[in-house]
Amino acid sequence: MKIVILSSCVILFVRTFARQSNEEKLREKEEMENSHFIEYAADVMSTLKKDHNFYEIEDMMRNPKSTVRTLLNMLVTMSNDTLTKLNRIKSKEARRYLKECSPQKNGAKPAMPDYMSIGEPEKFNAIDLHLLITKMKKLRPLLDKIV
Repeated sequence: MKIVILSSCVILFVRTFARQSNEEKLREKEEMENSHFIEYAADVMSTLKKDHNFYEIEDMMRNPKSTVRTLLNMLVTMSNDTLTKLNRIKSKEARRYLKECSPQKNGAKPAMPDYMSIGEPEKFNAIDLHLLITKMKKLRPLLDKIV
């Protein structure tokens, strides 16, 4: 009888420890993903702000009704230098993301990031800007705590 109770306690302890360990791993993974996103977003915004047309079209970015087409029109007015820098930033982040996700078990496809499009990893486009703005709005409370 004592052995049964003791083994039940051990099993319960192991399950509880495993559950806590999994929750910690998920939390750490989410924090790591957020830190990569924050670095990516900061690089993109820094590059956009250096463009001479940025402040004229900043209101378009803040408008909740901005569509992908509006953002595409904004990107068209950016200088080639800015677009080249944005392409480099996205390419670097896409490579990092794909490298991190490549060792998937059972050949499962990695989840797509919610802040950039992986379809064209070398080109920053309006969809990327739209996804970035959407994610920034979601994380606004977290970003306000950091800053």
